[in-house]
Amino acid sequence: MDSKISKGFRMKVENKNFRPSGCQQDGIFTEIGLPERGQALFSAVNNGLDTHVFLQLASLLGSDANQLARWLGLSNTTLNRRLKLGRFNCVESDKMVRAAEVFSSAMRLFEGDRRSALCWMKTPLQALGSVAPIEMLKTGVESGSALNLIEQLEHGLFV
Repeated sequence: MDSKISKGFRMKVENKNFRPSGCQQDGIFTEIGLPERGQALFSAVNNGLDTHVFLQLASLLGSDANQLARWLGLSNTTLNRRLKLGRFNCVESDKMVRAAEVFSSAMRLFEGDRRSALCWMKTPLQALGSVAPIEMLKTGVESGSALNLIEQLEHGLFV
């Protein structure tokens, strides 16, 4: 392990051999009924995702619809309206995709171990201001921070 000093911070850096885990975003996306990537995904989000995707994501994250709505920053009134309508709007759909990306990345971090990834996502982390990654799905800034942390951990940085 090496110690590196950068702008007054000391970080321990561990060299780590990269091993593909076999867990890719596409598997999670397919499991919840999302297109894998590209134009099909863009179009689906812009048109608004079906409530089936939301319910599948809730199940995948080991929660119910109300809990997932709270994690995404949706009110109960909005959730009930969307479930009745059968579709979420573009902004809400984008939040669902970000939640799936964070979970997919956590799965990759834990080499496909869903239970460990979920446990990690629900644990408050000092690196995220003592907030659990699953509580950081409301905005792109928050979910980006969770994704950045996962990337740092994958590269062996202790944060």
